[in-house]
Amino acid sequence: MKAFLRGTRALSALFIVLLGILFVAPQGAAMAGVLDNPGTGAAKTPCYEKISVVNSAAFVMNWTGKISTGLSTPSTDNYPVGQERTIDFNIYGIRDGVEIWPEVHAILGTTNSGPRVQFCEGGATAAYRVTGTTLNFSVNLL
Repeated sequence: MKAFLRGTRALSALFIVLLGILFVAPQGAAMAGVLDNPGTGAAKTPCYEKISVVNSAAFVMNWTGKISTGLSTPSTDNYPVGQERTIDFNIYGIRDGVEIWPEVHAILGTTNSGPRVQFCEGGATAAYRVTGTTLNFSVNLL
């Protein structure tokens, strides 16, 4: 009788192990699929509808929105340190994925461009900061 009980306990333990494998295997297979194809969970490249440029430089400036299709927006008004201006690119009818960027002009100085970002309708606002002096300044994406 003792041998019979040990045998049934062993079978019960084996049954529980097999059930565990059945319930865990589908999850493991799904995880293996994710690991085999890591691009499925990758973050999307951010896209933007507007550009805002903060003047933290030692000069008065204005800027124009540039579009990789060759178009440009009208220039902002001239504005001093501590202020910012925003351009909404959505009104120009460009398609998603087109690159946009600010081209900043220092009054009585040079012109520099900021890094390009991708446009998408309903996207966020790309924030840039201008620092430096009229002849030596940078336009950085924040």
